[in-house]
Amino acid sequence: MQKIIQILNSAGLPHAPAVERAFNDLFSRQVFNSAGLAVSGTTTLFKTVNTIYAVVNGTTVVKTTADFPALTGYNLTSGQVGGFVATMDAAGVLYVLTISPAATLGQIVYPLVPPSQVAIGLVLLNVASPATFTGGTTVMTAAAPIVYVNLTGPFAPTNLF
Repeated sequence: MQKIIQILNSAGLPHAPAVERAFNDLFSRQVFNSAGLAVSGTTTLFKTVNTIYAVVNGTTVVKTTADFPALTGYNLTSGQVGGFVATMDAAGVLYVLTISPAATLGQIVYPLVPPSQVAIGLVLLNVASPATFTGGTTVMTAAAPIVYVNLTGPFAPTNLF
């Protein structure tokens, strides 16, 4: 990060502080290890299997195994792809950010992760086969069409700042 700041400042770029903040934000919110996302004992929920180590805005966070909030209200019809971005804040509270439904995996748009949270994983729905998904009712089995993706490092899937 310091090297990037030196290069920007030496180039005399007028917006260097804004670029520095963007890089700093990206690298000050990251997960260090796999959360081990999986179906919960309450089969309509998903959970972390591993203890999570992360940093959120410079605060180191350790979170033990826990269920994510209920997915009630999020529904997909047959032929739609969607899912969730699993996040955590500096207090270790888990959140679920919804991915807007789309016709194909390549068309999904990830939500912006709030500055107070770090993305720790993705749950992608209906990836392998078309099916309906009713949040709070559909079983979150690890078999297709539900795929669990564990993130490590910074995660910024959108080009919006």
